[in-house]
Amino acid sequence: MKAVFRHLNNKNLSLYILAQIFGLWYYAYSFFKNGFLPAPFISDKSDTFMDFFHAMYWAVHDGRYDVWDSVYPPVNFIFLSFIKYLTIPPGFYASGFSLRSVGALSIVFFIFTSIFASFYVLKTPLWSALSQRKKIVVLCIYLIGAPFLFAVERGNLITYSVIFIALAVGDMPIARVLSLAVLVNIKPYFVLLYFLYFSKRKWGEFLVSVFCTGALYVMTGVALGSDPLAIPKNLLVFSNAMPFSAGAILTGMISSVSAFSFVSGFVSEHSIGILSNNFVVFCADLAKYFNIFVIISSFAVLLLRGVNLRNSFVVAIIFCIITNMSITVGAYTLVFYFPLLPVLLERRYATALLIMVGLIFLPLDIVKYTTASTVQQISYLSGSYVQVPAEVGLGGLLRPVLNLAILALLTFEAATTRPAAPERAAAGAEGLNLGVAEQV
Repeated sequence: MKAVFRHLNNKNLSLYILAQIFGLWYYAYSFFKNGFLPAPFISDKSDTFMDFFHAMYWAVHDGRYDVWDSVYPPVNFIFLSFIKYLTIPPGFYASGFSLRSVGALSIVFFIFTSIFASFYVLKTPLWSALSQRKKIVVLCIYLIGAPFLFAVERGNLITYSVIFIALAVGDMPIARVLSLAVLVNIKPYFVLLYFLYFSKRKWGEFLVSVFCTGALYVMTGVALGSDPLAIPKNLLVFSNAMPFSAGAILTGMISSVSAFSFVSGFVSEHSIGILSNNFVVFCADLAKYFNIFVIISSFAVLLLRGVNLRNSFVVAIIFCIITNMSITVGAYTLVFYFPLLPVLLERRYATALLIMVGLIFLPLDIVKYTTASTVQQISYLSGSYVQVPAEVGLGGLLRPVLNLAILALLTFEAATTRPAAPERAAAGAEGLNLGVAEQV
């Protein structure tokens, strides 16, 4: 196992941490100079931490599913109602913004528990062969990397998912079953992880996993007093809606090339002279259809060849599919690559994968195109009126391309992996034993 981390040598780690420190300095310098965080942070500078506080507001109010049309499962609201009880003074609050105005302790709690969740990832068995010093360096690279900072600035609970992702890619079936139950009850798109059981023909574990997930959903739903059919209805609406403007998409952080199909209007509006609108539309459509092709190919390869692949490899591909699926999954899904790193370093093309993941986390948006037009906003972090230009960072263009390239490379390796010995290939269909670590 120690050989897996040979790519994380002192030279590579030193280069990455220096680049991340420079990026952190850039974000701080830009903030103190302009009063707001630059790209890739969300273009609405008044909306910092509001994924957290909007959900917290609706955690203690009826209408979360029929007025706010939330797609968050009940466990999110139960958790946030508990945090509200611990960290928010008693009183009437008219909105999530009102909660944020007295929520300094909530913000501190969210940030520190997100860091703790990241720290715990390094305590899982997949990371055991890495030295303590290198673990600290890797953790720092992640914590000051763009995806994690973006997720924290949004206040999104996805930062907690890394614990359960690290357990889901491990070799203990019971840990995987329980982790999947929690993940699906954090974000519904994690239901795609059930495809593991189809690809590995693990029908017994599939039934146990579905039962555990459903039991958690029903119990938390009853405790919250919610309609169990509300989330599926809202998901149908949410999947067909586009809640973001083209400018907000391109100037923020994105993980899927499908987002490019929404930006042609932004290019025309801001007269990015080096690009013709027709050329941008053509490239965006080409990227969208290639993305669909790669995702379908990934599912097909897993279905046909999954029984010959390690469980961790299959799960890693599915997580990568999720990050590439759509703009609606959110770019904070790029934090998945932190707990998946040991699995990626086991791959045939580990060097290329490490470079691409490293680039995703680097402060690429220092290189940017800034338009002349600005919008006056209130910056929450500085508490002042600011003039915010439309900025297109290099990361906004490169991260989704790199993310798709990672999925394509993993899928190619899975498709070209030689079949395992018959006795190992049959192991996926054997009887259920949740307490024993697996070897396939």
